[in-house]
This record gives sequence, structure tokens and C-alpha cells, in this order.
Amino acid sequence: VVLTDNSGKQVYFVNQRLMQRLSLDKAGDFSLNRLFCNAREALHFREALLARHRVDDWEGLLAGDPPYWGVLSGRLLEYRGGPAQLIWSYDISVRKDMEQELLMLATTDALTGLSNRHAFMQRAQELLKTAERFEQPCTLLMLDIDHFKQINDTHGHQVGDKVLATLGELLRKELREVDIIGRLGGEEFAALLPQSDQIEAARVAERLRASVEAMPQPCAGGAPLRMTLSIGLASRHPAEPLEGLLGRADTALYKAKSAGRNRVVRATS
Repeated sequence: VVLTDNSGKQVYFVNQRLMQRLSLDKAGDFSLNRLFCNAREALHFREALLARHRVDDWEGLLAGDPPYWGVLSGRLLEYRGGPAQLIWSYDISVRKDMEQELLMLATTDALTGLSNRHAFMQRAQELLKTAERFEQPCTLLMLDIDHFKQINDTHGHQVGDKVLATLGELLRKELREVDIIGRLGGEEFAALLPQSDQIEAARVAERLRASVEAMPQPCAGGAPLRMTLSIGLASRHPAEPLEGLLGRADTALYKAKSAGRNRVVRATS
């Protein structure tokens, strides 16, 4: 809690908790710029308070060691015969952490740590809009583990889960941070590669296919486990919706499966 004159230059009161949070030696050292981590946000808060005479439930990143998320409110009032401003806040770091955890649970595939289908589709839509706006190439890879049902039937679902998790880890390692990677369901994965044409993406896809084929896999009861990957890829057409791009890449994936699996096939249209 802090009480200052209308200019914020004369400080009447700062409670002890805020003094400690901001490492203030005396109340007069307080300023809005010291309260907020970002000076621009401090300015916006002050402008809103002066314009409306009150601010309620303003969320901001507040200064401290370490910085923390807080909710602030403020009122313009009269004190000692002149205009003054009263500002108070409380710490919502725990709530923010919980929100982040819930967001992670809602958007992440628990087994692989990749984006789940919903999150992948949402992020892919946004990336395609950017690619369309700036007329940039963008290529989608559809990846499917060959004979995954046989892996589950022969080695058990625990090994099957390990195979999925291992592939997710490899995709994160081999692809760029700007690439959007997701598990669409079952043994099917997708990766959207911004600023990559079909030739560049085909090289990436072939590298992934070879890495998976050479990757050592967990075995059950000494039975050999061979894992391979079929990949279909398609580069975006101008003004093409995500559903169209997915459909063309999926058709290329089907052709890779039909041609004997463990291969990369490019969309022909």
C-alpha cells in the first residue's frame, strides 16, 4: 500500500511489506517506476488512474528480488486538503504459476512433451497467416511410425509409449526452435517448417527418416525392435487453408506407406 500526492513526488506512506519488496531505505524513495519492472507500464498505469480517477485489478510484473506478478488498484482522493493517489497491490505469483501449469496441461501431449493436436493446429494457423502475409515458403511434414500396432502387440504398450516419447525427443533435437511440432494422435506426428521450401524440407525429412532408422530402440525380452518412419510433405500454396495443406501432406504420407514405408514422398500437386 502506498499513498502519495497527485504528482507522485511527495510520498505520505508506504507500508512495511512494500518497503521490503522494493528494498527502500525510506518511504520517500518510492516511485511508480520503482514499483513496476517496466517504466512504460508504470506510465500507462498512472495515465489510466489520472484519466479514470480509479483503476481496478490491473495485472503487472512488479519489481522485487525476484520480480513477481501482482494485481494493482488505485484511487484518486483528497488528503491533507489536496489531491492524492492511493495505490495497493497483492502478489498473484502462485495463481500465475497455476495458470501456466494449466495452460501446459491443456496444450501439451503428456507422453511426448510436444504440442497436442489442438495446440498444433492453432499455432500452425497463425504461422500460415504470417507466411501468407509476407509471401514466405512454408512446408508441412506428416510423419507416421511404421507398423506401430505390431510394435505394441509384440513388445507391449509400455515399449510403444517409450518409442513415441523417443521420437518426440528426436524431433525436438533435430528440428529448429521456430518449427512447430505436434503429436496429432496415436503414432502420427506433424511438423510445420517456416521459411522452408519443398527441397529444403525434403532434406530435413530424409535426415529425420535416417535418424529414426538408425536410432537404438528399447527391446522387450530380447526381441529385436526395428523402428522406421514414413513421411509425406507438402509446401503451402498461396491462400491455401491449413486443412488443404494437411490433406495434401496426408495424401503424400499414404503414398509413402503404399510404396513400402520407410521413405519420404513429396506432394505432387
